[in-house]
Amino acid sequence: MMQTRPPAPPTQRLMPTWIALVVVWCAALVNQPVVFALLFLAWAGYDVFTGESVFVQRLTRREQPLAYWLVVSTWLALGALSIAVALWGPG
Repeated sequence: MMQTRPPAPPTQRLMPTWIALVVVWCAALVNQPVVFALLFLAWAGYDVFTGESVFVQRLTRREQPLAYWLVVSTWLALGALSIAVALWGPG
């Protein structure tokens, strides 16, 4: 009996991903920590909105609340820290 492959997933629009990658690379090359701060804050907001976070593995607010909130809190803290460094840091 011949095995068949599962159907291919529907194609996603990847333009937002490409744009985000270009922005992150540009921010890194010109040393703009505010872009990373906004990225961390957006990531935390998205995670809170959806109730799940993907960091190394998928975490949900319902199934792994401690790990989920630690990851979200980390994004918030890193975002705040990046903004603080950009505003009041050395340089």
